[in-house]
Amino acid sequence: MSLIKQPFGFGVAEVVSFTNFESGDWTLGGGDTAGSGTLTTSGDNGGGYAGGVTLGSGNWRVHATVGASGKVCTFGVFDVAQVGTYDLTAGDGKGDMDSMAADTSFYIDPVSYAGQAYIAGVADGSAYPLLANGDVCEFRQTGGNTIHIYVNDVLQWTFTGTNANDKYFALAHDNGGTANWSDVQYYNP
Repeated sequence: MSLIKQPFGFGVAEVVSFTNFESGDWTLGGGDTAGSGTLTTSGDNGGGYAGGVTLGSGNWRVHATVGASGKVCTFGVFDVAQVGTYDLTAGDGKGDMDSMAADTSFYIDPVSYAGQAYIAGVADGSAYPLLANGDVCEFRQTGGNTIHIYVNDVLQWTFTGTNANDKYFALAHDNGGTANWSDVQYYNP
C-alpha cells in the first residue's frame, strides 16, 4: 500500500491510500504471472484482467509503473459486462478491448512506448501519451463516469466517451517479448 497526499480544497491535503492488486485478483492468460502489485508477461500472447476487484462506478484511480521490456502492454479499463469479450490469448496485444461495444473499454494502445488513446476500437482524438521505463501510468475516473489518463501525475487525456458502470482493470500484451509492471495498485474510496 502506498500513500499519496494530493491537494484538495484550500491547501488541505487529501491522503490517497493505494492498495496492491494481489495475485488472486487476476484472471491470467498467455504465460502471465501476478504477484503482490506486480504483473509479468512472457511467452506467446495474452493478458490479464483484475477480475477479483471491481473498481466500482464512482471515482477511482488505478496505476502501474512501466518496466523495462522488449514489448509493452495495452493498459486500460473495461465495463464488467464486457468480460465475455475479453480474450486472454489475443495475439494483437489488446485483449480484444478493441472488439468491445462502444464506450465500454478505455485504453492506451502502445507502439514502442507511445500510446494512442482508444475507446473500444476507435481512436479517441489525437492523444499520444508517451510511456517510458519507470513512468507511472494512471487511469482516473471522476464524476462517476469520466475517465482520464495521467502519466507521472500529469493529465494527458480525458476520454470523450463516458461509462458509469463498474470496471475491471486490464493489461494485455502481444506475441512474444516480455513486459514487467510494478506498483500495480488501485484506489477506490
